[in-house]
Amino acid sequence: MDAEEAARQLAIIHQVVDQSRQERTQSGDIYIVWGVLVCICIAGTLVGDALEQPGWMAWPLLMPIGAVYASYVGRKREAQVGTYMNRVESRLWISAGFVLFGVVGGGMASGALSLNAVIPIVSGVIGIAMVTSGALYKSGLMTWPGWMFIILAMVCFLFPWQMQYAAFGLATIAGYIIPGILMIRQSK
Repeated sequence: MDAEEAARQLAIIHQVVDQSRQERTQSGDIYIVWGVLVCICIAGTLVGDALEQPGWMAWPLLMPIGAVYASYVGRKREAQVGTYMNRVESRLWISAGFVLFGVVGGGMASGALSLNAVIPIVSGVIGIAMVTSGALYKSGLMTWPGWMFIILAMVCFLFPWQMQYAAFGLATIAGYIIPGILMIRQSK
């Protein structure tokens, strides 16, 4: 392979990476939908606790809506322009979702997991997935919120679960909804 051929192939690789990044910015709606659903669930949990009602029921009712939406939109976009980076990120978030469902759902149902451990676990898993997604696409809009969730995971153990949920709600607004809006603006 000569230098001209290597440069041409490198240009193709850069084009595919740029195309993947552009496609990523079009996924802001997924972050907004997840963010809004999580905030509704958090509000339901906290209000339910204050009223001594099962506010936690919002989680198993609304999280499947987010999963179906993200799955549908993701498949539709992948069918249009599916790249290896998109498939890797998709598998990352699917596996993170299964871990959260299995560990948190199973742990809470069996009594093996205390309510005080839920937000640190969820924040940690989300943080890892976001930092990895940000690194994959070289996107600060995903990387910095990911680190925020990781830090939240580490400090949440210091506070009662109600404060953890409130902090997670604020982190969701700052780490999902606002970046989602910015991604949509970038794609236009």
